[in-house]
Amino acid sequence: MERFVFHDELRFAGKVVTFPQVHTGRKLQPTAWFEETIGDGRLHEPRMVDWLVWLSGELAGRKVRFYDIGALFGYFTAIAGALFAGAEIVAIEPEAEAADFIRKTLKANKLDGAQVQEVMLDNTRGSHRFAQAGHRFTRSETGTEFRTCTLDDILLPERKDTAEILKIDTEGHQAAFLPGASGSLIRRQAVLLLEFDRPDKLARYHTTNADLVEPFLAQGYRLYWCDHRIPGAPIERLDRIGPQHECNSMAVLLPPPGDQAL
Repeated sequence: MERFVFHDELRFAGKVVTFPQVHTGRKLQPTAWFEETIGDGRLHEPRMVDWLVWLSGELAGRKVRFYDIGALFGYFTAIAGALFAGAEIVAIEPEAEAADFIRKTLKANKLDGAQVQEVMLDNTRGSHRFAQAGHRFTRSETGTEFRTCTLDDILLPERKDTAEILKIDTEGHQAAFLPGASGSLIRRQAVLLLEFDRPDKLARYHTTNADLVEPFLAQGYRLYWCDHRIPGAPIERLDRIGPQHECNSMAVLLPPPGDQAL
């Protein structure tokens, strides 16, 4: 990462993305997060970036939609914008100040067609209170109130000529909103880049990572697994999730061979 007076630049795979140096009112400042995660030329979650680079090659010449669910400061939003020229991009971030920073990042990278949805994905529409611990949100009567909607609610109208990619990193809360949308994602032949979480994070939802991916596997999806935080980490093709995979890691779910998406 190169630091300038008003912005930081990240260079990868022949691309350049810009993150503005903007102060927000939140406890964790964007500049501090970027310095910690991508300072000294590092990539945050390098294996996730590798998958996006690979997908950009596989989908070259295709129309693409990219949903950044759990976008925080728009790191993957900006990366996807650089890799998928002309893509429809939707960043999902419930926290107002982080969402506003993403809008500034979109402007800095001239991603004028991208949008930010300031909403908490959940299993119901309406509003609920959530307590925040780090980047994790959990239902709490004394927490901050957020507008909620389902994953199906934020999906753009289906188009058969458009490949859809969903990056999901919500610190376990995907267990609340992903099951209800699995059927429609399978029908749409969506590609999922799904961050797995530790068993203790998923226990409050009475589920496991294996449970979350099972509907996709049952419909012929291909599953790849790796530690997304380690550069060059081995990628495993799996038929099922075992106990050793129930940890903070990454699953890539690709539609069955011959489907339109890939």
